[in-house]
Amino acid sequence: MRWLALLLAVLSGHGAVPVVAGYDAKVLNWQSRSVPQGVPAAPLVQMGTTYFLRNIRRGGLYPGGKIIRANLFSSFNGPPASAFPKVPVIANVGNALDLASGSSGSWSYSLTGAAGGLQNSVSDYIDTGVLPSTAFSSITNAHLSVYVTVSTNLSAESEIGCYPNLTDSQRICALYANDGGTVKSWMFSAGSPGPTSTSDSANPGYYIASATVGSNSLYRAGSLVARGASGGNLPSTVNVYLFAIHLESPSVANFSLKRLGAYTLGAGLSDADAALLTSAMNSYQKNWLKRP
Repeated sequence: MRWLALLLAVLSGHGAVPVVAGYDAKVLNWQSRSVPQGVPAAPLVQMGTTYFLRNIRRGGLYPGGKIIRANLFSSFNGPPASAFPKVPVIANVGNALDLASGSSGSWSYSLTGAAGGLQNSVSDYIDTGVLPSTAFSSITNAHLSVYVTVSTNLSAESEIGCYPNLTDSQRICALYANDGGTVKSWMFSAGSPGPTSTSDSANPGYYIASATVGSNSLYRAGSLVARGASGGNLPSTVNVYLFAIHLESPSVANFSLKRLGAYTLGAGLSDADAALLTSAMNSYQKNWLKRP
């Protein structure tokens, strides 16, 4: 433990990041799951993740259902490229690992800096294993979020979602961050009332789509930017994908080339919840990992 005390003292003395003593129990669990996968987190990352978890614990977002799955894409500091940040910090629902399509060479990953986060090539995606009809309690109690570190301004790019376009074309669960100049929250109806949306630029940042009773809300950088009516039904035949949208036919479409720093899924968030989660996420991404 002497090296840890020394590291804490150095960081505290230089004011680099907020310092907390000891790792959160969830971080220790995350590390125990990451080591067998060949993607252990560095001590600094473990401390940053501890700070993130303590922030959301204090705000009542975890545990309790507000966040039921989260991957902060920081579980190792590559190379090799074959090491993929596939171990979610929180995985109460879905696959034990985030399962990536394609070869390791089709993904680009960096832990820190201006190009920090994970990015696919052209036609790859991550399967979270999360089925909305079992993960979420109702259509009025769910959220999706993504942290974009490097954005693009291309049309029809889905960062996270699923859509049973054959068996029930009215159900959709998706978040489009900067879809050709528009950000869209589809929670959960492809027909009426449809998405909540607003104009968007190609800037990086944190986006949250949240369904609560009567409302489909869209947050960017912690602020409410659009709110519409919620409706529809929870998709029950397709899992949530990341970097694309999971369909029935074709099986996947709307690939995203954005570089992502994190994603979360969970229960619906209030305005205050969204602001708190954004503050915790921004601190983690910007202060600890020096990402945009």
